Amino acid sequence: MLVAVVEGTFSASPSERDDFSAAVMRHFERELGLALTPERVDRLTGSVPRVEVLGTLREAGQVRTVLIAGLASAGRHAVVTVSAPASRWEELAPQVRASLETFRMEAPAHTGLSNRAAGALAGALAGALVASYTAWRRRRPGASRL
Repeated sequence: MLVAVVEGTFSASPSERDDFSAAVMRHFERELGLALTPERVDRLTGSVPRVEVLGTLREAGQVRTVLIAGLASAGRHAVVTVSAPASRWEELAPQVRASLETFRMEAPAHTGLSNRAAGALAGALAGALVASYTAWRRRRPGASRL
């Protein structure tokens, strides 16, 4: 089982069902160099709305069943990939699906500043430092003017 966290909202809507399945197929072909043969694409609306792509692939002479699930969430979402020998899939499928039903995205551990806010704060502090230094130089008795 592999869980990837992806930035961006995923709603598991009917339109996203088709987009997700196409993205899964492209990913397996282009990035992994594996030919995933799709068997089924389902949109599930249970306690954890998700899109599931079920397929098979041949790896090292073995046929494997692969389930890729995109779980709906706002802000960021999870994509879970489960792979098992095809001969064992029917035995494992109920446990895998039960596990997906209980999956929850947790809130980020920190709520730090965004890059944009940190840049703005750094710019404001640098400007204040320059203004303070300039004012100090002008107040000093006998300070030379530049």
